[in-house]
Formats: sequence, structure tokens, C-alpha cells
Amino acid sequence: MIGESMIEFILAGAIFLFSINTHKNIVNPVSIFSGIWLIILFVYQTTIIQSSPISDKSHLILAIGIASFAVGSLFAEIVMQHKQGSRNGGGGESVLEKDGFNYRIIFWLCIVSVLCLLPDAWNSIIRVFSGDTFQEIRANHSSGNSVLTNQLVLVVLNYVINPFCVLVVPICAIDFISGKKTKWLFCFMIIITFLETFVSGGRIQLVYVPLHFLIVFFYDRGKLYISRRTRRRIFLGIAVTFIVVNAITSSRGSNWEKETIGLYVSGGIPLMDHYVSSFNSEYTFGAAALSGYLRTIFSLLENVGFVYPRFLTRIQQLLDVEEVVYIGSLQMNAFVTLFYYFFIDGGLWGFIWHVN
Repeated sequence: MIGESMIEFILAGAIFLFSINTHKNIVNPVSIFSGIWLIILFVYQTTIIQSSPISDKSHLILAIGIASFAVGSLFAEIVMQHKQGSRNGGGGESVLEKDGFNYRIIFWLCIVSVLCLLPDAWNSIIRVFSGDTFQEIRANHSSGNSVLTNQLVLVVLNYVINPFCVLVVPICAIDFISGKKTKWLFCFMIIITFLETFVSGGRIQLVYVPLHFLIVFFYDRGKLYISRRTRRRIFLGIAVTFIVVNAITSSRGSNWEKETIGLYVSGGIPLMDHYVSSFNSEYTFGAAALSGYLRTIFSLLENVGFVYPRFLTRIQQLLDVEEVVYIGSLQMNAFVTLFYYFFIDGGLWGFIWHVN
């Protein structure tokens, strides 16, 4: 039963159905976005809302954010259709028919990624076999500890390798399903994901693998044939992923009870509410959304003698959501939903502008 205050759930459902009817398929930005929020809001309503209710302001933020994304996407589609005109008449092109990958650059980035991740991953593996848990590995990583000390390597790791490690999974999924099916890329993706898991003590990178493959599969499902052998491999890969995620979850002191599942899926809602309700600072007027670019520029300048701006230090304090917060009887941090960052840029009007 949906609570009376869950207007955003009804709104997300209406947008989801309207988008499917308009696009005649589920694979489009609005359907995916509103569909994800339907799941998040439903799980929240059925698992943790009693122990972690949110304020009216947070309900409003969710509703406006979901609606604004739909409106912004509609305008973007109209603009794109106007620009492309008759040139888009063929349609149905796969991703790689439009843009190819530079496999040579990807290959060398994979090599460098493995070399940069291996020292910390090997250190974590030794710690695990010595009796440490993934909870301790996670805490060590969150504290910024690393066996790497060379400043040049750390710069490459932070500004090149870490972003690439996020991209390598969707790149591999596109290549495997719609492209050349490059075996070395698939192997490197598995190795990098494995190393990242031990470096961070996290699980999200393991979840990203089947998620990205499923998204690309649905995108190109009309032109794709999967053999029985490949289907068995996919099923085996998903099963192994679940087993590994479950083992890491147990090692981090968690289990798959109803409240825990609700926290993993929907805990970002009450966590966002915690920070929104306690927000008493001046808005950042777009600097929060641009902080990644600004921090990159000024941190590089800092290495050659420039003073790091004070306003960026203040913004970083607002962006730092690593403090552990109790959601019901469980602890959570970090996942405050994207709407929190839009909110601190300019309140309700600020994130309407961002989402559009």
C-alpha cells in the first residue's frame, strides 16, 4: 500500500508508462530513470519507511527531480530531432556503427590500470588471508591509505586510471554485444573489476558488470542472437557475481534481511533527507556540480605553487557525505542520491535547472 505522502511514486509511475507508450520501448532515458526510481521508492515504502520517514521537503525534492528529468529529456529529444531532421531516418544503428573504439588506447589503459591497482589489491589479498575482513579493507580504503607512495603514480591513478576503471565495464559490454567481441578486453575487464574489489573492499563494481551488459543487451536486442553456450556463460557469470557479492557482504558484517535489502536499494532517500534537513549553509550556485572539474584544475595548479581556493575547501566539506549515519538500526554513508548535490547548488530551483 502506497502511503499518502508518496506522490513521487505515483508521478514516477505515470511518467514511466507515458514514456514507454511514447517511445514504444523501455530502453530510453526517461523510462530507465523513472523505472529505477519506481523500484527505489517501492522498496523504500515497503521496507524502511517506518523506521526512517523523510520530511516534506525531501518528498518535494524527489517529485520535482523526477519530473524535471522527464521535461528536460523531452526538450532534448525535440532539439535533437530538429537538428538531425531527415538524416536520422534510418535509425536503429548500433552504438559501434556510429562511433568506434580506439582499441590500442584501451589496451594500454588496461595494462596501466592493472599495474597501478595491483600493489594495493595484493596488499588487501594478503590482509584477507591473514584474517582481516572486507569491512576493515573498506575502512582502510576510505581513510585514503595506500601502499603507493610515488606522487606521479598517484596522480595518474586519480585522474586517469580511476575514471577509466569505471568506463571499462560499459565499453566491454558494448564491444561484447554490439562490437568485435574482443577477448582480451573482456579478460581485462574481469581482472580490473577483481582488483578494484580488493582495493576498495566494495561491491558496487561487481554489480555494474551484469547491469551494463543487460542495458546494452536490451538496447540491441532486435539485432542480437545469443547462442545457448553464451547464455550458459552469462548465467554462470551472474551466479558467480552473486556468490562473491554475498561473501563480501558477510565479510563486511551484513546480511540479506528485509531491512538490509531496503537499505541497499533505497537507503539513499533517508540519507539525503538527513543532509537536506540539516543543511544550513549558503548555496554553492553551480560550484558543487562543477567541483570535479574545478578540483582537478586547482589541485594540479597547487602542485606548481598556486594556493588552493578556500571556497573549494568549503564546498568539499558540503560534498563530504562519508560520515556514517544511522538509518533505522543500520549504518550508511555516501549514497545521498544525485538530488542532494543539485539541492546544495541552489535549493529547489537549483536542482530543477540541473536536472533539465
